Amino acid sequence: AEYMGQFQHFMMPHLAEEPDTKDMLVNAFKVFDKNGTGMLQTAELKHVMTSLGERYTDDEFAQLVKGHDINGQIKYEPFAERLLLSYQRLGDELVSA
Repeated sequence: AEYMGQFQHFMMPHLAEEPDTKDMLVNAFKVFDKNGTGMLQTAELKHVMTSLGERYTDDEFAQLVKGHDINGQIKYEPFAERLLLSYQRLGDELVSA
């Protein structure tokens, strides 16, 4: 999906170099999990991602977190897995193109 493109583009160099990318991504999210709950506020996640250079419309971000946003919070470990699967699919598409 197009809404994932910018974040994937940002992350691809890191994913190519890091075998433990899930841990890397989860640890990055943990920095913002001040209470140690395994959850991030959805609005804070959007802020973090945009501060890293991502640009999402509200609709694109809603699609990105669809199924992960529960009452304004996201459990970031499963969300990280979803992002990584999306990156893997993008990488497979780039290799087969």
